[in-house]
Amino acid sequence: MAMIQPVLESLRFSNFIFGLVTGDLNNKDAMQRSRGEEGASISWTIGHLLHYRCQVLNLLGKKKESEFKAKFSDMGATNGDDYPDILDFDLKWQELHAEIEEHLPKVSDAQLTEQIENEESPHNEKAVLDVLVFLMWHESYHLGVLGAIRKQLGLTATADLAMSVSK
Repeated sequence: MAMIQPVLESLRFSNFIFGLVTGDLNNKDAMQRSRGEEGASISWTIGHLLHYRCQVLNLLGKKKESEFKAKFSDMGATNGDDYPDILDFDLKWQELHAEIEEHLPKVSDAQLTEQIENEESPHNEKAVLDVLVFLMWHESYHLGVLGAIRKQLGLTATADLAMSVSK
């Protein structure tokens, strides 16, 4: 099995969870900030995840300009007045996921073991695969945040959504 396969499976599972946690959202709920209006909203978190999905593609040799960097990586969460609608975010997610599905199976083991420059590494990782491992953890962490915000809003928990699909 190619070394990229577990990364691709992780991204596929994240895509599945993303569909669950956003499938019943309206824009008002998606924009609601957490932690007493000081924390991130679901919308900000999705924009943040979209930026890092672009980073995955870039890291693996597919040039992908991130339209999400300025608002969702370089800056913290705001009231969201200038954020895209949740339906637009969903479309962007699906487009990026399709690019991931197309590009990642072509990634060689040699690409994954390439050494990288420190400025390309979030935490001083040494190889492309090491950065990908971090980015998979990062994505999972933020998907968990989406679930926590859902609970705060009184929406169905992610685990309950997943269980209802598996029945």
